[in-house]
Amino acid sequence: MSISIVQTVAKVNGDNITTFTVSINGVAAGNSIIVPLVWYRVGIDLSATVSSDIDGQFIRDVFMSQSTNLGAAIFRLCNASSGNHTITVNLKSAGSYGIACALEVTPKVVTDANTCGNASSGTTPTSNASGTTTTAETLVIALFGCTTSQATITVEVTSPTWTELMEEKNFAAHIPGEADYKIVSSTGSYTANWTIASSSASASVLVAYREESGGGGGGNPYNAAYLG
Repeated sequence: MSISIVQTVAKVNGDNITTFTVSINGVAAGNSIIVPLVWYRVGIDLSATVSSDIDGQFIRDVFMSQSTNLGAAIFRLCNASSGNHTITVNLKSAGSYGIACALEVTPKVVTDANTCGNASSGTTPTSNASGTTTTAETLVIALFGCTTSQATITVEVTSPTWTELMEEKNFAAHIPGEADYKIVSSTGSYTANWTIASSSASASVLVAYREESGGGGGGNPYNAAYLG
């Protein structure tokens, strides 16, 4: 079965908060929900969590921090129950700033290649290269966040091209960053590179997902069968 994106939920900003929510409705049983997240606070608590009111805790597939201020992570609910999910993002510390979006993926997916992350400074955030994928068709999701307002954020042009999931450029009231995805049809090692207008500290991550090889139905995925 081919991997496809059923729906995406646009960026939600959580500003000067501890928790905020993202809603994704009409999810089909057995599909996966993926949530890219960037968050910031001076003295950040790096144990942020993502959970669904129906299925409970998401798995954190990849995480990268920049100093003690900035975090970037991608969370996954492998085997979702059908219905309308209210997803709570808990940044653990009052006065935090976050951006998150969500996507529903069919069929359910697990991690394929080694996940990767990178903390850097400058105008060219990069995720570093993932491990080589073992499955030809994979969903690749990349994300970065930074700590300076940006006039422009541009992701590299590669084949297949990246599709933007969310973007924020304002550091005065929010936290800047971008999430992108592509579905690839051959095995390989994948990297995401962005160009930003103003030099900044950044944290970047990337995950390649493949179809989960068995199982079915809905329910809480937080068990060894779905850890990828």
